[in-house]
Amino acid sequence: MNFFDLHADIPLVLDSKTPDSSVVDLISYPFKKYNQVMAIFLNEDIKNHFEVYNRRLKLAELYLKKCNFPFLKQAVIRSNGAIFSVENAGFLSEDINMLYKLKNDGVRFLSLTWNSDNLLASGANGCGGITKKGKDVIKLMNELGIALDISHLSHR
Repeated sequence: MNFFDLHADIPLVLDSKTPDSSVVDLISYPFKKYNQVMAIFLNEDIKNHFEVYNRRLKLAELYLKKCNFPFLKQAVIRSNGAIFSVENAGFLSEDINMLYKLKNDGVRFLSLTWNSDNLLASGANGCGGITKKGKDVIKLMNELGIALDISHLSHR
């Protein structure tokens, strides 16, 4: 049987002061065919989103290497491997061209917001919709082959 975890907060856990090894123990997963989307979550209240993104990406890449768990940078599904996503990409409002770096880093899923509004869209707790800048980001995402994760967008 194939297993696919579409949301794992491993990069966030690895970036905490006291990582819980039981949460991030890829080695002990009993599945022969297991793929995981690792969410690089960016809190809404931090100011240096891109720095935090880079740090969590590097921590996750190091962890995957340590566990000898393949990083599926091209998003080709094999028997085992990890794919990256970004949860709350509001920082793209500063420079939409950062999407090219994210694509090069192996990010294949992206949510515009988390629960609050930003310059791209309204989050789950908001009541607005997707902004003009958000639509521009989505257009470039489509061109680059990055899937839009709508799980934290407002209904509108």
